[in-house]
Amino acid sequence: MKKLLFLTLTCVLFYSCSKNIDAKTLEGTWWLSIGNGDYELSFKKDSIYIDNGYGLPYSGKYYIRKDSIFMNIENTFTKAKILYNKKDSLLIFNNSKYWKRYDTVNRMITKKFDFINIETKNIIDLNNFKSINYLLKVIKNYNNELKVILNDKITDTEQIPYFLASACNDGENSKSIIDVFVGKNVSLSDLKEIYIFFYTSNYKSVRLVTNYNFETRSFYFTNENITLFLDDISMFPPPPPHHGNLYRKYFIKKFNPVTIEISSANDFDKLSKIVSDRVYLISIDVNLPMKDYLHLTQVINNIRKNKKVKIHTEILE
Repeated sequence: MKKLLFLTLTCVLFYSCSKNIDAKTLEGTWWLSIGNGDYELSFKKDSIYIDNGYGLPYSGKYYIRKDSIFMNIENTFTKAKILYNKKDSLLIFNNSKYWKRYDTVNRMITKKFDFINIETKNIIDLNNFKSINYLLKVIKNYNNELKVILNDKITDTEQIPYFLASACNDGENSKSIIDVFVGKNVSLSDLKEIYIFFYTSNYKSVRLVTNYNFETRSFYFTNENITLFLDDISMFPPPPPHHGNLYRKYFIKKFNPVTIEISSANDFDKLSKIVSDRVYLISIDVNLPMKDYLHLTQVINNIRKNKKVKIHTEILE
């Protein structure tokens, strides 16, 4: 009871010191200090820039009426609570507190990452997504070449192993999950190329992030188990020893799997025949659209979980 009274009194005192903010005080860049919310806010004249900290800046116009800010962010109209605590020099925006960075007032806003824009059934909000895993972004450049963004720099896919080596130093890479932002025009063939670098670094799981909803501050994602054969990585150094690393012919000889071929969404019905007491090899056509592939991955994940069945997938060129 005393703790509750203390917290209530603290909130009353804090907000009693807060007041409406004017445009002159607001102008500049503000960084998240306390609470959950967008990582950075920038104001200049009647323009506002909101960045969630993952290379997704949104811009638009705003105006203030008393303790409310009205924003038109890329044709999305929103309203939020905004106050200024003069004593602590803190901006209160959407119940989170921000402090001003005077050295970044005229900082350039980064270009927004262009997602493949596929909405999946799995959704995670910005607050729960923050600082969970390491982040890698996959893009196609203007020449339609596959590139990755690592630590905010565009580079070749060959740099992925070096990035992954710094992601986990405790020898438990196979248990670590890396977040992968999937960019516009990235194909299943591109994804397989990325997976080869993960596999040879002994990473067997990724979280594919395919869209972001600014209004709800939510990411759409799909969890993916990387299951390659050693045949797929013959041009690379072999991964560290692992009981699951097999050549295709040895896998077939060892498990005598039921093979299911998937070349389009029309083949998904074949998965309904999967039973628990068999091993399955699902061969996926590399030309399958990414939207269908992500849906297929979700279906396979559910089957693995509900039927406790061993399923190995392969992407065929």
